[in-house]
Amino acid sequence: MKTLLLLFLFSFPPSEPILPDQDIPVYSQVNPYALSYVAEDPGKKKKLLEKVSEQALVALTNNKNVGIRCSAFLGLVKLDSDKVKEIFLDHLEDDERLVLGGLWNYVADYEKVNQFMLEQLHPERSKSSFKLTTQEYDKYRKLLYEQ
Repeated sequence: MKTLLLLFLFSFPPSEPILPDQDIPVYSQVNPYALSYVAEDPGKKKKLLEKVSEQALVALTNNKNVGIRCSAFLGLVKLDSDKVKEIFLDHLEDDERLVLGGLWNYVADYEKVNQFMLEQLHPERSKSSFKLTTQEYDKYRKLLYEQ
């Protein structure tokens, strides 16, 4: 468990070095698809997610680091957790900006945490059993993207 938490922490370093007297910067480098890169063998990815308790991932969705919050939410979606909708609704006001690396800046449909979570629950693209309905998705998309 400790190893996995360290993996999350070191997979998403802040964009600027943090010195002991500094606060964590608002903008953090994040790769929200880090779980996709854990291993090329899908069985290994599933085993990694099985080692993390759902309760731990739920707790990590409230972490200060934007990358950890997004990764934990993505893990819950991949585990098909029934808590994803509730967590998404809790994070509707979470508009901290994501700083994506490389090509993700041009490819991603989102730039904030709440938008990332919304897209993970897309009615057609999400593999979660608890994805949003088309009406829910349209309602939240209008709310989050047209502010």
